[in-house]
Amino acid sequence: MTEQIYSGTVPLHYKRYGEEHEKTIVILHGLFGSLDNWHTFARRLSSIYQVITVDLRNHGRSPHTDAFNLEVMRDDLLRLWDDLGLIKAVLMGHSLGGKVAMSFATAYSDRLAAIVVLDISPRSYPRGHDVYFNAMLSMPLDLDNRQDAEKWLAKTVDSVAIRQFLLKNLERTNNGFDWKFNLRVLYDKYSAVIGPVEILHPIGLPALFVRGDKSTYITEDDLALIRETFLNVDIVTIENAGHWVHAEAPDTLLAVLTSFLNDHF
Repeated sequence: MTEQIYSGTVPLHYKRYGEEHEKTIVILHGLFGSLDNWHTFARRLSSIYQVITVDLRNHGRSPHTDAFNLEVMRDDLLRLWDDLGLIKAVLMGHSLGGKVAMSFATAYSDRLAAIVVLDISPRSYPRGHDVYFNAMLSMPLDLDNRQDAEKWLAKTVDSVAIRQFLLKNLERTNNGFDWKFNLRVLYDKYSAVIGPVEILHPIGLPALFVRGDKSTYITEDDLALIRETFLNVDIVTIENAGHWVHAEAPDTLLAVLTSFLNDHF
């Protein structure tokens, strides 16, 4: 992707579903993800709501910049709200997207009807993606085909599902391949997005937190922090799901989400 210089917010790449509906849900992906990860889920949800899926900066088709932290991604969303003329919408984010959503909610709660956070807490997290960073940063990009890329990642990334997830971001170029996300900046600024969300004040918005029972991202100790931060919160645990609850249990998540939205939106 061609680098562009932005001193402030960036225009985010997005996709709309169900434009005929008045009520809007904006969905944010996690680290290494893109709006494509949400295509099937967004289509199902768009039978009731307008759904807008978003590429965060340095991901997907959104601009690549040297700046990368929760605050700049939060303000990118405010620009999106203004560009699309959104008054009140529901914001849902998974993992890193959940942290961005929480940051947005604490700064711009008047622009939200509710917030939904998937399998992440407001707290700081230890480094947990270095094996993936190292595999991708060391991989030669002048490969002949995707099978060679998959074999390279398989040397250190054991999970087939994670390898396939990462490879969705690999695109063909004239000289081989390149990553759709801004890999070097994601690595260099990683510590800025695994730190805690700056909570300016307790948040009274209707909030839904969803965690997978096989995931360790929201622990029992996190529940008190979430309830202290979000004063009107429902916390739901989905059985037989890990961190990627939307991919592993989409039917259950859709049922939980629509029930929450029916009560609060």
